[in-house]
Amino acid sequence: MSVSADGPDITSLGGMFNVAEFMNKIQFPQLVDALFQPVDKRRYCKYTNTDLVCHCALRLIAGYDKDSAANQLANDPLLSNLDFIGPVPRQTDISRFITRVGNDQNGRRQLHLLNSAVARQYEERNPHRRITVDIDSTHLDTFGKQEGSAWNSHYKAYGYHPFVAYDAQAKLLLSAVLRPGNNYTSLHAEDYVEALQREYPNHQLLFRGDSGFAKPALYESVEEHHNHYVLAFSHNTKIDNDAVGFFNADTAFQVQAAPKTKYYEEQYRAHTWGGHKRRMIICAEQGVNETVPYYLYYVTNMTVPARRVVEIYRARGTMEDYIKESKNGFAMAKTDSHRMADNEVRMMMGVLAYNLTRSMALLTLLKKWRDKLVATLRTHIFYVGAVLTSHARGLHLSLAQSDPDNALIYRIWKKIQRLDFVV
Repeated sequence: MSVSADGPDITSLGGMFNVAEFMNKIQFPQLVDALFQPVDKRRYCKYTNTDLVCHCALRLIAGYDKDSAANQLANDPLLSNLDFIGPVPRQTDISRFITRVGNDQNGRRQLHLLNSAVARQYEERNPHRRITVDIDSTHLDTFGKQEGSAWNSHYKAYGYHPFVAYDAQAKLLLSAVLRPGNNYTSLHAEDYVEALQREYPNHQLLFRGDSGFAKPALYESVEEHHNHYVLAFSHNTKIDNDAVGFFNADTAFQVQAAPKTKYYEEQYRAHTWGGHKRRMIICAEQGVNETVPYYLYYVTNMTVPARRVVEIYRARGTMEDYIKESKNGFAMAKTDSHRMADNEVRMMMGVLAYNLTRSMALLTLLKKWRDKLVATLRTHIFYVGAVLTSHARGLHLSLAQSDPDNALIYRIWKKIQRLDFVV
C-alpha cells in the first residue's frame, strides 16, 4: 500500500473494507468489549484492548503475519480510518499487548471464550443442525529453548502439541488448546470433549477422531450427553484374533476376487472398560496382490450400518486441509515468543482471524467461493487498488474500475448489509 504526498490517498487493500464492515456488522468489537477484559495497568491508553484485537485480526486476515508489518499498515489510509476502532497500532504496541495478555491467565481464557462466541454466532443460526466435530492434535514448530517445547517423535520435530476441533461442514475452528510438546494425544482428551459439549448443549454432536482419542473416559462423556462418536481403534491381540476369526469363517469373502472390502461388527469390551461393551466395526480390505486382508477398527455408538460408519470416519480426511489453512493462511502456528503463554495469545489471534474469515465466507460469498483458500480470497477480494478521498465531511472509497472482481466485491457488501446479528 502507499499514501500519496498530496491529493487522494491510495491503498492496495481496498477490499478489506468488506472485512471491516463484516466485523462491524456482526458486532465483533462489542463482543470483544463484553468478553475480553484482561488486566490492564496502563496509565495512558492510546489503543484499547478492543482496538488491538480487531487490528491484529485484520492484519492476519490481510496476510501480514509479522508483528513488524504493523508499522507498514499504520500508513494505510483505509485501515487508519475505520470508524468503529482506533488507528492502526505499531509493532511495539502489539508486542506489549501480547506480553500483557500472556501474563494474565484469565485474559487468555477470555480469548478462548471470545473465539467460541464467534463460532457460536454462526452455529446458532442453524440450531437444529447436527455438528460433525473433527478432533485432533497437531504440531506447532518451536525454535531454540522455548518454554513448553519438547521433542515429538511422531512429527520428528521440537514444538507444541495442541488440541484442535473443527466443524466439518462449516470448517469453523471451534476450539484450540495449546499444550506442551510432550503431551500425548489422549492426555485430558475427555476434558476437552466435555468442554465442547457444554458449549453446544442444544446441538446434536458427532465426534470423529483417530485412535489417540479412543479412551473409556471420552466414550462415557459423549454418551452421557447423548451425542455420538466414531473413533479409530488401535490394533491389539484380542481384536486381531477376532478379525481373523471373522475372515476364516467368511468363505464367500475368501473366494471373492480382489480388490475387496468386507465389514464385520461385534460387541467388544477391553479389559479397561469394566463391564460395558461397545460396538466395534472391523473393516477388512484385501488388495490384488495380497493373500490376507488388512484390518481397520472403529469404535462407535452410532446405529447406522457398518459400511456407513466407515464412510463417515473416512470423510474426516479433509481435516488436515483445515489445519494447514489455519497455520499457513492465518499464522496460527507462529511461535515467535519465548514464553508458552505469549505463544498461546499469538495462536488465538490466528484462530480468531481464521474464524472471522470463515464466517464471512459462509454468510456473504457465493457457494463456489466459500471453500476457496484465503490466498485466493486475498488475490480476488482483499487486495484491490482503491483511492480514499475526503469529501462533504465523509470518506469515499473508489475501487479501481479495471478490476474484474468489482461486481463480486459490491455483491459481498450488499449481502453484509442484510445481515442481522445481536450480541
